[in-house]
Amino acid sequence: MNSFRLLMIAIVTALALTFSGCPRESARPDVSIGIREQPTAGLGVVDIPSDGPSSAFTGDRAMEHTRALAEEIGPRLMPSDALDAATKYVSEQLIDLGLAPEQALYDLPDGTAAANIIAVIPGISEQERVLACHLDTVAECPGANDDASGAGAMLELAEMLVGTEFPLSVRLCFFTAEEALEGADEHGYSSAQYMKSLNPDQIGRMAAVCWLDKIAAGSSLKVLYIADARSSVALELGQLAHSRDLKPTVTGADRWSEEMAFEDYDIPTAWVEWGPASELHSPGDDMRNVAREKLVAIGDLIHTWLTEEPSE
Repeated sequence: MNSFRLLMIAIVTALALTFSGCPRESARPDVSIGIREQPTAGLGVVDIPSDGPSSAFTGDRAMEHTRALAEEIGPRLMPSDALDAATKYVSEQLIDLGLAPEQALYDLPDGTAAANIIAVIPGISEQERVLACHLDTVAECPGANDDASGAGAMLELAEMLVGTEFPLSVRLCFFTAEEALEGADEHGYSSAQYMKSLNPDQIGRMAAVCWLDKIAAGSSLKVLYIADARSSVALELGQLAHSRDLKPTVTGADRWSEEMAFEDYDIPTAWVEWGPASELHSPGDDMRNVAREKLVAIGDLIHTWLTEEPSE
């Protein structure tokens, strides 16, 4: 055997010994590495920080907020210390989310001052979808369903939206004098006063309004709109609810007040609620009157609406 062949055998043997101790590349690539380097949207398993926004309306936080308003604070007549406590509670929750709630002042019929709580969550567009509820109740009524449920859902929705991307900005309106008020025209006084305080540019940014009122009790889902006003958002929400087999009834209703806050400015407006509302305006409207599954169904419906592109 010549020296050249001996040299080649030595080289091959050395290479074999060198690579025999190294792991062989698997025939199946480790796809988990590739997945975790991709954007997390749409993946089945996503690492979400424990303090980050949730992608599902669970009802956990909404129930906590509803209980705080209905049980810890209780009946919230306008004016009262209890209603002041409710507005303070809502403001603190919004501040904790990094928002800057505004106390939108207005005058009551007796000349004293009151305030609605307003906050905006910026979206991609400055055009706004508006969510509205009311914090006040009638006397001796804890108002768990009417309307701590709406406020609780809006606070959980705010927590879900902050820090995420969605098409239109969201204006949160927590009104404080929507029940019948002495010296005022029936219902809806505080929302009407709020709209009067805005300039045309602010009103022009409002693309659609959804009221969340009485959303935790009742057997039938109703999507209401004022019969002589624009109904596009009611039809949009009705179709979305129908796609989820919630069996909604979309109905035009007569005006229940001479002044209708948003409809009077030609802003498409819908009222989403379960009905008939049991224990309405009574001491029995407490947490026993709140069905978590009803609250979750509406919260999830509205979250989808807020995060979808507006229909043409």
